[in-house]
Amino acid sequence: MAGIAREGYLFYDDPFWVVVGILLVVALVYLGLFLHEWGHWLFARLGGYRVLGMSLGEGKVLYKRETDQGFLHLRLLPAEGYVLCVKEEGVETRLQKLMLSAGGPILTLLFVVGCFVAARQGVQSDLGPFVHVLAQACGVTAMLEIIVLGYNLWPHFALIGSGSVANDGLSMISALRRKGAPWPPFFEQALMMSRESADLAAVEEERPIVRPEAQAVYLRFLLMLYRESSAGPTPLFDLLLPIHPDAPPEERVLFLDACTDLAHTFRKDPRYLRRMDESLEKELQRSPEDPFILSRAGAISVERGEYALARLRLLEAEEAATGTVLKSYCLAWLAFLDSLTGHPREAKEQLELAAKLDPGSSAVRLVAERIFGPKHNG
Repeated sequence: MAGIAREGYLFYDDPFWVVVGILLVVALVYLGLFLHEWGHWLFARLGGYRVLGMSLGEGKVLYKRETDQGFLHLRLLPAEGYVLCVKEEGVETRLQKLMLSAGGPILTLLFVVGCFVAARQGVQSDLGPFVHVLAQACGVTAMLEIIVLGYNLWPHFALIGSGSVANDGLSMISALRRKGAPWPPFFEQALMMSRESADLAAVEEERPIVRPEAQAVYLRFLLMLYRESSAGPTPLFDLLLPIHPDAPPEERVLFLDACTDLAHTFRKDPRYLRRMDESLEKELQRSPEDPFILSRAGAISVERGEYALARLRLLEAEEAATGTVLKSYCLAWLAFLDSLTGHPREAKEQLELAAKLDPGSSAVRLVAERIFGPKHNG
């Protein structure tokens, strides 16, 4: 082997050392991914967040540890990953939110520097061929990590499971530009967003009611959702849909919206669409003119192929809506309905108007992906 190995070539241009080098690069890429997510975990703990779970990689789960308090998943492919955390108590400052997003890129940058130093020192040493191959693997890994870091810092939505979330670059921009800092704890934020999305009349300074039992249920929902339980979405529906009749309106909106999103995610299984439709029908019996309930019922009717009923509900909700968030939601689903019924021009116009009303709308992004494909960026 030593006779055919050639100095100055990547991995000595020798089959044995090429295999060793590739395995080392794969191992180093996994290490880089771990350090990246550990950076998010570290700054989350330093910022007072509660970490619910961490997932490393994509594809088949190689190792998992799950408890009622959190989870750890290690997957086959060393690509993507996330840390699920919430600000359970106390306010969330702009610096905390910024560092939470920047923690991963900071550790990745340090890892790249370490790889370059190791590569430089290793190729100059006389400790044998393995050290030379390891040094070259460090150099290759450093270049790969620079590409990954650039992609991670370029603002876009990344696909996680069946949904999409803001990547680190977009999250950092959001932390810098978002108004209203410091922000309240996560569940109160969620209720305030529900208030806005449902056009619930409220004094701007009035804080929503946070029931500890409801917060515990929602935390459990998030934990079960991101753990991707093999039992499917049924336990999630069972958890949220039995909403207490005396629950505050923001809480009802939050839980119903989460289940509606779940039904969209699992739209290929009619059981979940039917169950969501039945739940929304009960809500409509209680509040037949509620624009929020009408809008969600209209979206589910689109998924079920009941196009005439869907258009009627969405138009009624859009007309009754007073806020831009709810109007945008209705227009987005009307756009999708137009695309399904052979009116692409009208669909594009509706979607553009919806995006103007609510530029950060998840409904607009979802519909755009459904019409134009997952790589559509609006």
